[in-house]
Amino acid sequence: ALEDVPQPGLFLRRSLARATVIDNYVYIEGGELSQDALTEPDLSITKWRKPHQVNSTISIDLSTSWTAASVSMKATKKPDDVPRKGRAQIWTDLSEKAFYLWGGAKPAGFIERDPKTVWKFTTDGNGGGKWSKEVANNEIVFQSLRMGDRGAYANTNTTGFVLGGHVHRDTEVGQTGVTIIHGMAAFNMKTKTYEAISSPLGNDAFTAGIMQCVPQFGVDGKGLMVVLGGMLSATGSNDVKEMTALGFDRVVMFDPETKKSWEQKATGEIPPTPRSYFCHAGFKNKDGGFDIFISGGENVQRGQSRYSDAYILSLPGFFWKKVPDMPTGSRANAACVPVKNKQVLSIGGIGSGGDWDSKDANPQGLMLFDMTALKWKYEYDALDDAPYESADSIKEWYKNGSLANVQWSSSEVQKMFATSSDSPTPSGDTTADISPSGSSTPGSGENGGSSTPIGAIVGGVVGGIAVLALIVGMVWFLLRKKRQSQAE
Repeated sequence: ALEDVPQPGLFLRRSLARATVIDNYVYIEGGELSQDALTEPDLSITKWRKPHQVNSTISIDLSTSWTAASVSMKATKKPDDVPRKGRAQIWTDLSEKAFYLWGGAKPAGFIERDPKTVWKFTTDGNGGGKWSKEVANNEIVFQSLRMGDRGAYANTNTTGFVLGGHVHRDTEVGQTGVTIIHGMAAFNMKTKTYEAISSPLGNDAFTAGIMQCVPQFGVDGKGLMVVLGGMLSATGSNDVKEMTALGFDRVVMFDPETKKSWEQKATGEIPPTPRSYFCHAGFKNKDGGFDIFISGGENVQRGQSRYSDAYILSLPGFFWKKVPDMPTGSRANAACVPVKNKQVLSIGGIGSGGDWDSKDANPQGLMLFDMTALKWKYEYDALDDAPYESADSIKEWYKNGSLANVQWSSSEVQKMFATSSDSPTPSGDTTADISPSGSSTPGSGENGGSSTPIGAIVGGVVGGIAVLALIVGMVWFLLRKKRQSQAE
């Protein structure tokens, strides 16, 4: 019989899912699964190696330590009227301990039940919960918005955003062809109202990139939304020959309140493009900075050519650091979430060739990445809850004074990254040697150490400029006074 959480020995692949963290649980929503089936008279094992829809919301307990090979997952069966979708967009409301499901695509061959509805999953504190329909308080605006899949999404404490995405026959009833969405939609989780917003990318349609809430930077330290990767289409066409990549040297940002947008050039070890369907996770570090992790993804202009590499974008320095590759090869369409303070949990994904029939080298499709040690592993440590420190190589960049050499796109952008605060909170939306048996093998990595806080570095730079200006002013005053005395 088919299970949404098959026995580890029968598990093959999980992909196209989304994930978020609420309290002590990771919730895995949607996507598809392939597995070997137990022997049945009228079913062949080969048949069930093909992917099928996931009919439950899955959760993993974070309150205790576990390994990828042995962790137990809980399945909460969906009611019949709740859609089964992949590549959806989700927004997390930590105050209500709930997440919202926007759009997504039905699995091929399945009938969509209710495509123009936002669904809400309210957790119960034990890894389960209940689904309910979310009714808009401005229905006309809601109905005017395109609800697709593969959009870039993130949320603040109050508002969820989705930028771009695909619209096709598996996302909207009656849709013919494939169209890339222009613009952005926003959902206020408190007032239950929707808004259509201009894209921070101008007139280009956008799909298959990511969005990350960065809580402590921005205007008056009120937070920013950062957009990375993906593909741009000037016409909205899905023809990859007409699309261009959003390079990772181009960091696009917008204010979640005013919706004003900016760009800043990034430097360092820039990830190659085109890159879509990669996973990401964001971490605020103890020195006041913010690090965005990315791994894998797909080059859509080369068929199903997929990446195995991983990188960290460090803010406020806007520099990329390459970190160890995924040890089990390339994969796209994985879901990544930050767990505890410095661990990335990678869930599922498909390798080059899109092979659902082969068994994932990661037990149950799970592996973790330690952001400080820069190591891949299979053990989750529930006790490792110390404040996150960036890796030594990242801290060294700041200690060397490199922040003073950043070529800012404007004084306004520079000012936004010179201060920090603690709000809003981002949602819990994503190489050392590693052993597929579930035990880590020592490999290349870095241990955290002491460093000068980023705030102190920024302050030192600003203070140095002020002292220099004072000295120049004094010299000018003394020379002027001397000339006046000589004239007398």
